This record gives sequence, structure tokens and C-alpha cells, in this order.
Amino acid sequence: DLLSIIDKGGWQKSIIATAGNISKNQTEKIREFTENKKVYLCFDNDDAGIKYIQSFQDCKNIFIIDFNKQNKDIDEFLRNLKNPKKEFESLINSAKTMKHYLGNSETIKKLLNSFRDEKNSESTTNQKYKKISEFIIEKLVEVGKFFYQKESEFFYYFYNNDYKIYEIEKTNFKILLNQLFEVNGATLEYKILLENIITHCKTFGKNVSIKKQYYYDEKNCILYIYNFNNSIYKLSGGEIEILKNGYNDIYFNGEGIEWN
Repeated sequence: DLLSIIDKGGWQKSIIATAGNISKNQTEKIREFTENKKVYLCFDNDDAGIKYIQSFQDCKNIFIIDFNKQNKDIDEFLRNLKNPKKEFESLINSAKTMKHYLGNSETIKKLLNSFRDEKNSESTTNQKYKKISEFIIEKLVEVGKFFYQKESEFFYYFYNNDYKIYEIEKTNFKILLNQLFEVNGATLEYKILLENIITHCKTFGKNVSIKKQYYYDEKNCILYIYNFNNSIYKLSGGEIEILKNGYNDIYFNGEGIEWN
């Protein structure tokens, strides 16, 4: 891989090849020596490669060279190109930040599968699932919000991508977890994940009142009506606006509700 990047990719700056596992001490040294420099990572397109990349997530100025997933490594990728030097330069220019790369749904699923495939003794199985739970909760926080309605002991999740409120112990949220993280709702992994999510809600969840059909703001004389399509009608005098669910911290959950 290193020789292909130099020979075919035309790279003329510093380059190193890793051998074996990367220790925490090594990543700390790299972070120390490259604090004010751009560092490009170019690991294989497999679970091990993603794990390598994840080990650098605390380092600054890290960029990921993301090449065609059909090629197992950068050597194979460059060998199949007519103009590898130009293509490699393009890869450098389009390299992703660590946050962008690890936030990609395909990358997330690969990371989770690598965690799941770890061979553990029975005594460490729960630790593995706790690790998976922490990872999933971290990703959920990046794309949504957790709520805890203390009076009723209800737990909710608001997903930014669809402006929808999910009641955490209901089927819809279980389906969302399966879509985003391939979590099987009939497994121990799901049971432990649910327990950890509820604990997270109780500790960090914002206490809000989730609305059902409508909400009247008496102070400002504004009526909000849920249209059951993750949008809100805002009625103020002679004006009607259509807003996204969650506008001005007003959240509706219309699950199980029908207009008569």
C-alpha cells in the first residue's frame, strides 16, 4: 500500500505504514507530533481498517481517505486506474473529517458488527453489549434528543432527520434502532441497550411536555395544531404557518391518536 501511494499515487510527503495493532501510546505520540499538521489515514476497507481509524478519533486534524468500497485496499484501487496520480490527488482533496466519516451510516454499521464479532467469555458479554450501547447512544445524541417526562415516567427520542417523536419502549423506536444500527429487538443486545437508553434519559434527558393534538400558547395567543405528518400548523390571528415538529421546543407525538 505504501509503495503504491508513492509510485502510482505520486505522494511525495512523509508517509508511514502500520504493522500490527496500534497502541494507545502510539496514537498519543502521533497526536503530540502532528498537532498542527494535517494527517491522512488510508486503511483497508474492512472491519480492522475501521477499528484502526477509530483509534485515532481523539487526534486533531485527522482526515480519512475514503476510496471505492469494492477495493480491499488502496493498492488494489490505484492499480485499476488509468490515471492513479490524478485520482489519488482527488481523494486527498475530498478526504473526510473524522466526525464526518464515523457519522456515516455504513461506517457505523461496520463498527458495530466488529464489536459484535468480538469473541468474549460469558463474564464479559455484558461489557461488550454495554460498549455497543454507549456507542449507539453517542450516535443517537448526534442526530437527535432524548426526553424524560417525569410526571408520567415516559421516555422519548426526537430524531432530527424525520422530525418525529419516538416513545422509547414502543415498537416504532425498536424499528428505528434496527434501521439505523441493525439491532435485533429479540436479543440480549437490545434488552441491555434499552436499559442503558432509559438510564441515559433519566440522567440527561430534558424534561418536556409532549403534546398530542394541539397546544395553545396563552401568553402569545397562538394555537399549534399537529398535522400527524411531523409538521405543525401555527395559527396566529389571520396567519397560518406550517412548521416542522420541534419548532420553538414544541414537540408533538401523534402515535395512536386519530381525529374524530
